[in-house]
Amino acid sequence: MVNGVRNVRSAGFTTCDRECGQLFAVEGLIAALIMITAAYLAFGAVIPQSNADMHVSELQLKQMGDDMLYIMDLPDGNAGAGYLESVIYNASPNRGSAANAAAREGFNATFTNYLRKSTGAAVNQDTLRYSAAIYCVDDSGEVVKLPFVNYGENFGRNPAVCCARYVAADDWGLVGQSPSNTAVRLEVLIWRE
Repeated sequence: MVNGVRNVRSAGFTTCDRECGQLFAVEGLIAALIMITAAYLAFGAVIPQSNADMHVSELQLKQMGDDMLYIMDLPDGNAGAGYLESVIYNASPNRGSAANAAAREGFNATFTNYLRKSTGAAVNQDTLRYSAAIYCVDDSGEVVKLPFVNYGENFGRNPAVCCARYVAADDWGLVGQSPSNTAVRLEVLIWRE
């Protein structure tokens, strides 16, 4: 025994040498794992999103918008028309400004409510914005775009997705044209600010 340590020889090392060596090996492995984790977190935080990452986000927005338009178009109970059909009916330019304003407000409130529900928040905390337009064909066969709802401005900086749905419109007509039963296209652009 030298200095209180028993000197047991095994393969040229003392017991203390083996225990200290094992301790240093474990400390080294733990330190290496900590350094790798820290490097991963540091570099992962500063790497910008790639186009593929943005594409996934856009696909989620598109699916969410298509689902919301589908739900709004479902008939309510035993009634023949869905909510979206009644909104489009009241949004017809020959209905007058009061019916158009009510249709815009109703669509805006319902669509915003569905956006909030789809993100799971009580308040719309996400920076989702949208604008909607109605496309129809006039008597001469030209496609006419009618701006419907504008919930935010997109100046082309943010990538937007287009969600659309064809809606049956009874007694639909532009100003100065005779109303007829037709189908119009409701197109909603959704983007994040």
